[in-house]
Amino acid sequence: MKKGHIELIKKINRDLVLETIRHEQPISRAKISRNLGISRSTVSSIVDELIEKKFVVELGYGESTKEGGRRAIELGFNPSSSFGIGVEISSTKLYICIADLDGNVIYKTTFLPTNQLHVIRDSIDKCIDLSPVSLEQIISIGFCIPGTTDSERGIVDSPELQWSAVEFIPYMKEFFPMPMFINNNVNCMALGEKLLGNARNTDDFVYIFIEKGIGSAIMANGELIQGKNYMAGEIGYFAFETDTTHKEINRLGNFGTFDKKASLLAFEQDAVNFYEMIKKYPEFAAEECQLVDNFVRSFSLGLANMISLLNPEKVIIGGKMGKELSFILPMITENVVTITPLPCAIELSTAGEDIGTLGIILYSFDKVRDLV
Repeated sequence: MKKGHIELIKKINRDLVLETIRHEQPISRAKISRNLGISRSTVSSIVDELIEKKFVVELGYGESTKEGGRRAIELGFNPSSSFGIGVEISSTKLYICIADLDGNVIYKTTFLPTNQLHVIRDSIDKCIDLSPVSLEQIISIGFCIPGTTDSERGIVDSPELQWSAVEFIPYMKEFFPMPMFINNNVNCMALGEKLLGNARNTDDFVYIFIEKGIGSAIMANGELIQGKNYMAGEIGYFAFETDTTHKEINRLGNFGTFDKKASLLAFEQDAVNFYEMIKKYPEFAAEECQLVDNFVRSFSLGLANMISLLNPEKVIIGGKMGKELSFILPMITENVVTITPLPCAIELSTAGEDIGTLGIILYSFDKVRDLV
């Protein structure tokens, strides 16, 4: 059997054992083995790993059997046995939260925005000091970054933060002993939607983030699609026939043609308040209504093309601007249906500000659990 297949089987068994403990606690190793049809030795090995990684705790001896046999040690899932840190870095704030194994936030705080690595490091230390948990209880740290993140090597390119090939994770590893993970902020929000939000029990969906610019994250077969250079989902660079009259359509690191049509950038040049406009549409003047119509047409076209290409079960739209689209979502949905014959639910995100940090925290827990 190939190594990859062996690792996949180990992961499946590990997940089954943990979920059994979580939902049937208190439960013994022997009962887990019987319930899952997995050998006692395999269950014991997995349980030992989970205890070492603090996902599972021993609760003590259970009751003796009817035959008066030896009492078995009962196991339990204790979400408060370990914690993870999520750090969201942007040009507007440095947001840090600490959550338990179930994703319950037990402490959060916001610092002034910074792109200085030593300031970010010190802020994490300060957050731990102010929280009710100790450094020893932290089993992972996850980072949400606006930009291109090499999630394997921890290297970041972020025009918003004025970073170019910054060795972010290698730097942080000099100061923190626990495993660390990093990803693009939109990918982190998609992970949050998958684990806690509108995409629970959904393996195929697209998350679209709209503010000053537009980006997306793609989840296929339950896995995040990142692309060869970790740039999958950069839909801001979508271009259509009318864009090809320009000699240079898109340039890496700059806002793309679709950014300028399907985000707040579509309204900035006209100095209008998008949020007020869509609430009162179509009561505005013809010129302002035309701006909304242009946005709806462009956004619908890009959305329909993504649906035709990826065949997702649903599209979830988030971001500050995205959450305000309820006033014109029926128009967008109607347009999309006329462009693509593929069925797809289009929804607005209902998640709060923690969705990205919680996404990377829970993703980090999964990765830590699978570390050999």
